Formats: sequence, structure tokens, C-alpha cells
Amino acid sequence: MSANARAGEQGADLSVGDGRDVDVVVTHFEDPQRLRWVLDSLAAQDDSSLRLHIVVADDGSATPPSVPDGVTLLRQANEGFRAAAVRNLGARAGSSPVVLFLDGDTVPTPGYCAAMVDALREASREAPGAGALVVGARRHADLSAVAARGDDVVSWCAATDPEAPADGDVLAAPQWLRDGYARTNDLRDAGDGDWRLVISAVMGMTRDAFERLDGFDESLVGYGGEDWDLAYRAWNTGVALRHAPAAVAWHDGPDAGERADLAQLKEGEQLALAARIPQPDVRGRHGIWRAPRVVVFWRPARTVAPSGEYAALESWLALADVGIWCGERRPDVLADDPRVCAGEPSDEVLQRAEFIVDVMQPCVLRDAEGLLAACDGAPWVSAGVTAARTRHRTNVDENRRSDRAAGPVESHADASPIVETVPADGPLDLEAWGRRRWS
Repeated sequence: MSANARAGEQGADLSVGDGRDVDVVVTHFEDPQRLRWVLDSLAAQDDSSLRLHIVVADDGSATPPSVPDGVTLLRQANEGFRAAAVRNLGARAGSSPVVLFLDGDTVPTPGYCAAMVDALREASREAPGAGALVVGARRHADLSAVAARGDDVVSWCAATDPEAPADGDVLAAPQWLRDGYARTNDLRDAGDGDWRLVISAVMGMTRDAFERLDGFDESLVGYGGEDWDLAYRAWNTGVALRHAPAAVAWHDGPDAGERADLAQLKEGEQLALAARIPQPDVRGRHGIWRAPRVVVFWRPARTVAPSGEYAALESWLALADVGIWCGERRPDVLADDPRVCAGEPSDEVLQRAEFIVDVMQPCVLRDAEGLLAACDGAPWVSAGVTAARTRHRTNVDENRRSDRAAGPVESHADASPIVETVPADGPLDLEAWGRRRWS
């Protein structure tokens, strides 16, 4: 019997292994007291079956933090706030099938790690081969005040009701997060914008999903955005999202949304995400972006006159936030349009694209919005065109360029309202064709 079969017989989930080996990455910068609280709390986790491999990832502190025996310390140079890079540094040092992330000022309760692993296991079963991403329950408290009056912070975190009303040491938790988790059934029903409910301070992933997405985007430097970007890419490529309400950790201080001093930084975060997340409510509809909302693979199996090729390619630009990749042969028509590209889109582009379209016969797009609406719930197939939302592909590797080949496609839909095949014989009267298209 194969190893996979044995694991299946035992009910194990291969994406989380046997559920014991867990990498925990704790980010840190110039905050040794809070780091000590976090490490002491990790040492006090109540599930002794877990083998926690703890890595402190330091973002360039002037003085290296002191860590206990058995904890790995990794450091990167101080080149500004680089949370994405330092989290990747910590994660890539391990090999466990599960990797958890904690901020160095966020103290886990005794059952935190076990609850995160349980949620990852449950979620990964719903997305075989795609993996899972889980966000815990971050609560807020004035832990510095707890320590100042001589109380043990680790014990306070373990004993305090996370649902206690804001009063004294306990601070208000963001209501929008609570409402979002309730609305989405703890992210089981996450929709287009619900990647915003993921925060990296209390986040975990199956390693296979983390590595397939190449981790956090290290080009994001400065405050915020790296968790939302990764969560969006995960959701967009079929990774199962989940909120684990039992995985409670206490953050020292209020939520960032309550801090007026971060308003300018939040603006920078929003602009950085606009370049990376191609949803209209994030970036609008009319810009030209390196990572477009729609990726079109232009692979017609037959050639047409240049006028017909122009009419076809130009019509697909009506998708607006679009990139058209033409493989080895970039047509001379529309040579000045940066959206019409030679070669292949990168995996980074494919992870971010919401829609992927294969054009295998020269077709004119007559109804751009109709096409996107038609493939919103399931792949749309017509004579010469297939279109699907990235997250609805049945296999996470199906979006990769190696899977593409020009050729005819069996028709399963009436294409006439949406696409129209370009005639094979001779040049087009573009003026007449245009009148037909826009009538």
C-alpha cells in the first residue's frame, strides 16, 4: 500500500502532515520585553503533542534579541520596515508542513497553536491540493499596564476572557473584523473582498500553499499590505480561508485603525495594494497595470488577414484591465499598446489575475461585461474561447502557462452574443466591422 493510501486510511491530511511539526515565526524589532512574553507563552502551549520549531525573525534591531535555547534567531539588515521579507526569512528556515506567524507584540493563549493547526487541517480538507490559510482571533489589551503593576503577563493572557467587554486592561477589538467573520461563516463563505479579514499578526498556512505562492511579496516595504496581498492571492488561487476563533492571542495596545498617527501610512498601503490587487473597488477600472485583472492567452490555431487580427485583438482590450500574451509571435498590429505582449505572463501575474481567458480561434469580443459575468460561477466555453475565474479552476496548476496549447475547443455555449469568429477569407472592412460591433 502506498504512503498516500495509508495516510488516507488513517484520516490524515497530507497538507498538514501528522499535525505535530509546526514552524512558528515570530517577527521582532527593538522590543525585547514583548518578545519575551511571546516566547514564554509559546513555551506554555497546552498541547504537548505539538513539536514547535520557533524562529525569531529580527528586522534589523541594533542589538540582537536574546532567545532561549532551542529557539532559532535569524536577522536581516535594517533597510526600513520589511515585514514581508523578514516573515519569509523565518518561514524558509523551516520545513514543517504548517507555518504559523505571530507578531512580536502579540501573546498567544495556551491553546493558540493547537487551535490554529486544527483549523488548518479542517480547511485543507475542503481544498485538496490547494492548501489552507487560517487567521486567529487577535484581541487587544494594555499588557504594558499589566506588567507595570507587577502582574505576570503570560498568566494574565491565559486567564482573561477574550470576550470580556473593553474596560481597564482589555481594549476594544475591531468590530468590522467580528462582523466580517460572522457574515462569512468564519471565512468558509469568503467572497471577493474578504481577504481583508486576514491579518498576519495571527496567521498560519499550510507550507505547500505558502511555497506555491512564493510567500509574502518582498517588494512591499513599509507599513502594511503584505498580509492582504498574500491573502488575496491565496483566495484567488483556490486556497481555503478560515477564521479560528479559538486561536486567541493578545496584542499589546489598540488596533492600528484606532491610531491617528498611521493615517498617512494607511494611504501608502492602499496605493501599494492598488498595483497588486486587480479588483475594481481597489484600483478602479481604467488604469494600465503590470498585474491586470484579466489575462488573455492569444493562441489562435489559424491565421487571418492583419485587418482581422487587428479587429480581434482590439476588441479584447474592451476588457479594460487586461493583458494579452501572444506567445512567441507578437502581432505587428497594436505594436504600441503595452497591454499586448510577447512571451508568457509570470506566475506572479497569474496569481493575481481574477480571470483567465484562452482564445484559440480568432474571435472578436462583442460583450466584455457579458463574458466576465458568464464565467463568474463556472468556466465558460464557446467555439474557440474558454474563460474562467482563476479561483474556479479545478486544479491550482491549471493556470500555469505550460498547460496552454492552441487548438479547437468543443462548443458548449451559444457564442453569438459574446464573441464572433473572424472570417478566414481576405481582409476586413474595418469601418463596416466596427459599426457591426458597436451597434
